[in-house]
Parts: sequence; structure tokens; C-alpha cells
Amino acid sequence: MSKRATNWIVASGVVLAVIAASLFYYYQTRTQTIIIATNDESSQSYQFVDALKQVTANVEPRLNIKIVQTNGSTEIMALLKDAKADFGVVQLDALTTPNVDSVAFLYPQVFHLIVHADSDIQTPADLRGKIVATPDIGGGTYSSFLSLLDYYGMNTESVTILPIADSLEREQAFLSGKADAIFRVTTLGHSSIREFMQSTNARLIPFEQFDAMRLFSPTLFQYTIPFGTYKAAEPSVPEADMQTVGVPTVLVAREKVDANIVRTLTRILFENKNDIVAITNLGAFVSMPDASQSVVPRLHPGASAYYNRDQPSFFEKYYNQISLLATLIPLVASVYFAIRAMLLTRQRDRAYRYNMQMASLLTQLMSSPTASRAKKTELQLLEMLEDVIHDMNTGEVEITDLQAFSFVWDKAIEAVRYREARLAKKKNSATPKGK
Repeated sequence: MSKRATNWIVASGVVLAVIAASLFYYYQTRTQTIIIATNDESSQSYQFVDALKQVTANVEPRLNIKIVQTNGSTEIMALLKDAKADFGVVQLDALTTPNVDSVAFLYPQVFHLIVHADSDIQTPADLRGKIVATPDIGGGTYSSFLSLLDYYGMNTESVTILPIADSLEREQAFLSGKADAIFRVTTLGHSSIREFMQSTNARLIPFEQFDAMRLFSPTLFQYTIPFGTYKAAEPSVPEADMQTVGVPTVLVAREKVDANIVRTLTRILFENKNDIVAITNLGAFVSMPDASQSVVPRLHPGASAYYNRDQPSFFEKYYNQISLLATLIPLVASVYFAIRAMLLTRQRDRAYRYNMQMASLLTQLMSSPTASRAKKTELQLLEMLEDVIHDMNTGEVEITDLQAFSFVWDKAIEAVRYREARLAKKKNSATPKGK
């Protein structure tokens, strides 16, 4: 290789190394922005993600979170489907799309059915013919209420739904008698419900058919509202521990989002939970999705990698078996190569003996130069060729040794036949004419 070519190869190697190092540095230090879709700024989902954004800015400054406000789970799922958002905060019972995976359970959303203290409504089944105020259409609460009506054999014709986005307007409609009940899906002990119940003569309706309801809505969980949660006395609300149902709020991600980003965000959720709780109490409820408890979208590979971080690796799990194989393989290989060496030696010895036999036959032919001797030598060479081919088929002779033998044999048979022809011609010329 010329000096010029060598210099060119070295220079190219240096350039490639610099490019590789630059790319590595870029990917290790670049700031990445992710988009998380939530409800509006007054919602709990927005408050939670805002807290997560603040904590992430402190512990992982290279990961920037941008919050997009929406009108609820339906719009969030649409943004995820169209790749206009990377993550979303939705209720577990929201209609999911095939390209969305779960990351973590954030906090529970509990069903609250509020009625006037003197109302004749005792169970959700008594809502028939009533007017119920709910948050706006398109949100998770509205969808949950439709599912609730369907379970009790009702629909929007048997129950009048009054969707009102603003919570104060919704409460005013209840107080003015325009609505017989308020349905909300929110966290247990939410301050806005507590304040409303303390200033209003109202009570809560229990949801006591959890096991049956879950047959129709597998995403439901059972919860208990402790005695006096929303009003301590005169009268207490509830007046005793009350059964209700609800759904977890889930952080979901598009399946195409980089697994490393999802793993980083999952790590922040769990390892910096105290920092999130310091901003919002909702952080205390963060947990890993459990498919054994409910129907959940599949885990995103990045989230799964974080949850399985303490599980032994393949080599750790099968260490004993791998160690045994590492011990046996060299031993078996040694035995194999020893046996093969013995076989090769045996094959070479056999090929060597055939070559020596040919040399002996030629020597005998030269010491006794008669036509009959030459003919006999030719027949012996043909028999020897037959034996060699048989030995090759049985593995007694290697193909490479056969090739060498064939070359020598060709020369030997050619010499014998030439010798035989010369001797025959000489014999004929020595015979007297007329005899």
C-alpha cells in the first residue's frame, strides 16, 4: 500500500471519529421538548402536569415539557392519534386508539353524585326523569355519566343532561333548582366539593353495585369516601363510610415516542414523587398500572423498562447454566479436535500406505521387465484405485488425500501401460518370422 493511500485512510478515520464524537455529544446534551395534553388550566390534570413540569426542569433540564390545554379526553386522544401531542392525561375509561400506550396511574377519579338534602333520589336508578348537571361534552366525566346511565338502563331521553363547563355556573344551576343533581368525577376529598358541600344543604348518593358495574365497565375501581370527608358535622357528609366507584387518571404516550424519553419521565414520576407532592397532593397517588386489577392499555416499552429495572438480566438469570456451558464447551471442543486429529492422522497414514504400495509395484515392475508382469501390475493398480474409492466413501481417506493419490496413480498407470506396450512390441520383434 502506498504512503499516500495510508495517509488518506488515516485522515478518513480521524474525520469519522470526530463526526461520531460530535454526534454522541449532541445527542447527550441536546434539549428535547415533549408535548403533554391535559384539560383546561383549572383542571387537576393541568395542575399535576404543571407540577411535573416544574420538577422536571430542576432534575432533568434537558427535557422540556410543553402543556397543551384541551376540552377533555376525546380531544386529547385525537391529538395523540394525529401525533400533535406526545403524552396525554386521560381517564382510564376514555376511548383509546391503537397507537397509545400507558405509562403510569396518576391519581383516582371518583364518582360524586350530589343531590339536595330533601331530594327523593336515593340511588343512581332514581335519576330517571331528573335533570343532571355535568361538565362539558367531550370530557371524561361526561363519558362516564353516559356509561353510568347505560348500566342503569337509561339514556339521554330518560335523563336530561345539562352540560356546563364552568363549575360555578354548574353549582348555581343546582342551587337555583334548574338541576336536580350534579355529577362529577374528581379526586377524593377535592377542595371544591368540600367547600360546596359545607355551604349547601346537600348529600352524596352511594354507588354500591361495584361488582356488577365492573362486568360492564372493566376500567372501574372501587373506592370508599370516609365518614365526614366533605363536612365534619351538622350533618356529616357522608354520614358514614360510603361506597363509590371511579377510574384512575392515566398518563399515556404515543407508541412512537422514544423509549428513553418515556423511561426518563417515568423515573421522575416515581423517584421525585416527594417533589411533586410538595406542589400538589395529587402526586401521592402515582402508581404503576396493574393489568391484573383492570383493563389498561399496554405498557409503553420505555415505562416497562423502568418498572423492570430491578429484574435480573438474561445473564444474571441464567448465570449457572451459562457458567456450566462455558466450562463444558472448551472441554467438548478439546475432545472433538483431539478425535479429529487422530482421524486425520489415520487417514493420512492410509493414503501414505497406498502411495508406498504403488511405489513398490513400480519397483517390482522395473526389476522384472516382462509383459506379463506389467499386465499384473496394471490390474493391481486398478484394484488399489477401487480400494481407495471405497475408503473415501467410508471416511478412511480424505478427499484432499484422494486428489493427491489420483495424480500419482494417473502417472503410475500411464507408466505401466507404456511399459507394457514397449515390452509387448519388443517381444513381437524378437519372435522369428514364419514360426
